[in-house]
Amino acid sequence: MHIKNLILLLLIITSRTLFAQDVKIESDLVSFSLCERQVKVTMIKKSEFEDLISPIEIKDESKYLKEDSLKVIRLNDTLVFNLNNGKKAHLINDDSNGERYGQYSYLGTLDNLNQFIVYGSFWEWHNYILIDMESGDTNYLAGFPVLSPDKKTIISGNCDLIAGYTFNGLELYNNSSPIKKICSTELMSWGPDKIKWIDDSSLIIKGYISDTSLDNLQKLEYFRIEWK
Repeated sequence: MHIKNLILLLLIITSRTLFAQDVKIESDLVSFSLCERQVKVTMIKKSEFEDLISPIEIKDESKYLKEDSLKVIRLNDTLVFNLNNGKKAHLINDDSNGERYGQYSYLGTLDNLNQFIVYGSFWEWHNYILIDMESGDTNYLAGFPVLSPDKKTIISGNCDLIAGYTFNGLELYNNSSPIKKICSTELMSWGPDKIKWIDDSSLIIKGYISDTSLDNLQKLEYFRIEWK
């Protein structure tokens, strides 16, 4: 083999090896980028997730309507929100077939979050909707909002590895008035289901990993993610 061809072959082999190593290192099961910060991912035990107490989502509209009867009422297919500015906001169910379809369920409020929380079920997707108690401004989140310990940041996440109809990944928002989205990142190898903050720069997550060897194509796992 000519010396130039041999050198070229060696360069190709070397570059392919390095590329394969880079792909492995950049797997989002190991690390990923969120808001221009590198996030480290570590697998943890189920007990670590369960031992950490955090607000949880309970889909029981009647419970929350009873608790917040002065602020939120349901009139047949309509949720009515009494805002602090004296005005009202409305969400109206739509039973139409197709993309106009929408059903809304009130999920209460969270301490230190000046928002009404609503679950919206649509034709082939869903969202969690935050309605500002003062202005009525709305924000559509991928998952249930979870407030950081310092009360400054909201994280939401959603897992949709199979159908792909909804966003699969994590979102960060400023807990401000109005709420502002900071960034989001879409994950490819796994998806978050339930999220709990450990501190202001680390969380533990119940989620799922893609696994084509299983009948349901995904496997339940628990993760710790942290950034600096």
